Amino acid sequence: GGMWGEAWALGRLFEWLASLGGSWQRAFTQAKMMSYVVPGGAVVCMIVVVLFFYALRWTVNRGAKPRTVTASPKVEVHREAA
Repeated sequence: GGMWGEAWALGRLFEWLASLGGSWQRAFTQAKMMSYVVPGGAVVCMIVVVLFFYALRWTVNRGAKPRTVTASPKVEVHREAA
């Protein structure tokens, strides 16, 4: 959310600077586009990393034997009356 908020703020800043006119208008338009592409690329990279680790976990666990859980023997505690 913070990255998208920053992209929005930068986009508004670039719109304001482009409205001032001059020969910088095209550069500000490209910079505004990049302010949205960079956070989007970061989100895509994060999704790819998460999916990679899910696939890795699935691959590793696929060949593993299922574990059986055995109950520990019941331990009784005797209290002495005082």
